[in-house]
Amino acid sequence: MPKLTQKDILNNILKRAFDQEVQQKAKYAFLAGTVKDKRLIKIFKVFEHTAQSHMAELQQEMYNLDIK
Repeated sequence: MPKLTQKDILNNILKRAFDQEVQQKAKYAFLAGTVKDKRLIKIFKVFEHTAQSHMAELQQEMYNLDIK
């Protein structure tokens, strides 16, 4: 059985992290659209923005490491 290389492991971890951030962003966008409390909407928007920021960081790191 072939062993995973360091690059394979890093590739898998970064892709999974990116996918999780995409899901988080979608979840917070949905929640912001369903609640009525303005404070909660603001909090969910901040969380959504944070997830988007994490996605950008992960994409940049994946680009730097030539991970597609």
